Amino acid sequence: MSKHSRKIAWSSALVPLRSWLHSAPKGDTRVQSQDNAPDKSFREFGLPPHPRRFNRKEFALSLLRAGAEVEHSLAAQYLYAAYSIDETSENRKNIESLTWKTYLRLVAREEMAHLVTVQNLLLALGAEPHLNRGPLHRHPSKLPLPFKLEKVDKESLGKFVLFESPAHNQLTEADKGVMKEIRESLGDKKSHLLRVGSIYAALYWLFLENEKQGPDWPFSQADVNVLKKKYPKKYHLRDKDFVGTHEYEERAATAKEWGIFESSTHVDGASPRETALASLRWIMSQGEGPNAIEDSHFRRFLKIYREFKKGNAPSLIMRVPTNPRVPGARGGGTPGAEVGPEITNHGTKRWGGLFNFRYQFMLLDILDALTTSRKTQAEKRRLFATWATVEMEFMKKIGQALPRMFLTNPKKQKPGSHGKPKAPSPAGAPFQTVFLPPTPSDRQALRRQLLEESNECVSELRDNPRPMSTYTEDLPTTAMVPSLLDAIARQDDEMRHALEG
Repeated sequence: MSKHSRKIAWSSALVPLRSWLHSAPKGDTRVQSQDNAPDKSFREFGLPPHPRRFNRKEFALSLLRAGAEVEHSLAAQYLYAAYSIDETSENRKNIESLTWKTYLRLVAREEMAHLVTVQNLLLALGAEPHLNRGPLHRHPSKLPLPFKLEKVDKESLGKFVLFESPAHNQLTEADKGVMKEIRESLGDKKSHLLRVGSIYAALYWLFLENEKQGPDWPFSQADVNVLKKKYPKKYHLRDKDFVGTHEYEERAATAKEWGIFESSTHVDGASPRETALASLRWIMSQGEGPNAIEDSHFRRFLKIYREFKKGNAPSLIMRVPTNPRVPGARGGGTPGAEVGPEITNHGTKRWGGLFNFRYQFMLLDILDALTTSRKTQAEKRRLFATWATVEMEFMKKIGQALPRMFLTNPKKQKPGSHGKPKAPSPAGAPFQTVFLPPTPSDRQALRRQLLEESNECVSELRDNPRPMSTYTEDLPTTAMVPSLLDAIARQDDEMRHALEG
């Protein structure tokens, strides 16, 4: 990777918002009237600040990149939480709660759809896609937002509820009570989780042609007054800020080519302006905005949170660690020491590394697809999109297998309080990733390097003289390993052949 690429790689779009994200809520939080009260997050937490050095388009692009990083990080967290649920439980009492896994995976897929939709919005303004993600394996005080990989528990579910919360006036009294309980349990230092929706509210306002109320208007008049004061007329994007329709359609993602999403999700187009606004309304309606729908992410997570509090399914949740990581892996996105338990078991570490490689390949595939012309290189674009869906399936299988593998060497496990050996600690999917190079040639070089590392990993797992029992005692996982390694090797061969062609 070139020096120039590395310099760009160490920049997170959330960093410029860190002061706003971590600032204390405003003191006056009295609700004016339930019918016309502004979005509570507007009053308590404010709207994203506009840096003086940014013009209107640069400001919109900075918020879109921040939104992309939020969607990316949330998708990883929701998938990790889903992987922590043991779907193999035979306890009939647990069957109902297995819907939690389905909900988490569905929301994660919808977040991926949001992520791709944000790429369309960037393309509509003539910018390059932004699939990079800030670090997860850091102390929360070092992060713009306290993202981390956690199992399903009361705290993680509470944070998910806050991340996806709608406007205050859309909450029932019972909802408000639960929200208050969650905020108090998390503490004031984490209350800024509610600010995510404000980013999309600001974006919607910037994408409007003017301040006139149109169809599907998502704001109350009181909300509009807050937005007008923060972002005057000059902040609205103009027609000249958008690329032409033909240029946009040449690269923008479509639902047809990205058949990875559920029927209820969208990969919306984002040009011309009205389609962009429709895309933003859809993202906000899922939870990250003031106009959430009945089947929003907020409603789903609130349902899981309430069911979890009943305490009828803790046996479903595996003891996966918080922020597991492969030692020495390149990732994190910003300088600084990584935190989180290391995966030191030899075999499990290889599987953790293989997960990281498939994750990186998926991101490369999505980026290369979106930067490839649909008109002049249609077959190449389709190939990248197909590869991305294959990698997602690999991630799913490895991500669900890692909690059934040992974090460390079982022989080195310290005895418990009664002198008996403790049950081996499980591992988890590390989600460590290298930031994506900006140029096709650098991305191709990174892909070749990852192929070499993946091939080495697969060979070691295939030829390992140690039995699989040194890193897993789960029979279904043991049975799955040979066919999964074969499928990964075939995919790597296909990529290698395409690079050489």
